[in-house]
Amino acid sequence: MADTDLAGISEIVARLRREIEQARFAGDDPTLSVAPADPPLLIVAKTLAAERLNAGLRVNDAVIALQEDVAEDLFYRGLSALRYWRFAGAQAAFQEAGAKTADAARQQRLTFYRAATALVRRIVLSDPEQPPRAVPEERALGLVDTLDALPTAERAHYAAELRRLIALRQALPGDPYLQTVHCLLRARLALGGGDDTVGLGWLLRAAALQGTGPAPSPYLADLLERARRRLRRFLGEADGAPPDLPKAGKEGDAPGGASAPDGAAPERAEETSDDVRAAALLEALGNHLDQALGREVLRDAAQFGIAPYHEE
Repeated sequence: MADTDLAGISEIVARLRREIEQARFAGDDPTLSVAPADPPLLIVAKTLAAERLNAGLRVNDAVIALQEDVAEDLFYRGLSALRYWRFAGAQAAFQEAGAKTADAARQQRLTFYRAATALVRRIVLSDPEQPPRAVPEERALGLVDTLDALPTAERAHYAAELRRLIALRQALPGDPYLQTVHCLLRARLALGGGDDTVGLGWLLRAAALQGTGPAPSPYLADLLERARRRLRRFLGEADGAPPDLPKAGKEGDAPGGASAPDGAAPERAEETSDDVRAAALLEALGNHLDQALGREVLRDAAQFGIAPYHEE
């Protein structure tokens, strides 16, 4: 194909795009029709213009939507982001997919997931000790009844998922186990955002909620103490050795006042470093709680999400 032909295609595409935009501005929903007598360059130009502006391309009696496969990929990208509580990424993918699809069922599905993502975000990022507010939940539930392009079974699944989430949020303030799971999820999100300090705070809160259970291992206990020191220092409250440490004896004494062996350097009562990785504490605390409670605490975070619908 000659360069002059390529230049001609660009000009035709630009003209067709202007025509589509003008028609949409006037309130129309234009399509571009490919006629049997159209020359190849014009067919290519119409295809490109329709694809660029997500307009229908009519061939004989059929209208081809050129970006439906892109919209489907974006929809599943949004589901993947929502599964890992990446709310901004999920909303962006759902929003972009909605701009590329002309399929009524997919449009309604995307409308639902935009509302569901906002609801899940509000639940996950809420203070679990505060009572829930009903209006956003009621709005999301009311939306399900308007999804008339979706199968009845799919609408019922979405309604059940929203009711489960609403009940979960209502139970959260009075359920120490759910609060523990919520704290671990918040810690994971903080770690994903690179904020170890906030992550440590949520992990210490989770440990405190289950503080009456079996004693942690020495390794976990050391990580928890380091995390406490780090947060005290962050808050400007660190003023030397933590208060729970044994008092240091006089020079030459071992911890507790006993004399150290001749020639031996005096030992410190406890390492006072606050160097701790939140990821290491999350793993150790999660393993400890799994064993102490007989449940998969980290996996239970999936409760704070929407299970996608699958046809049976």
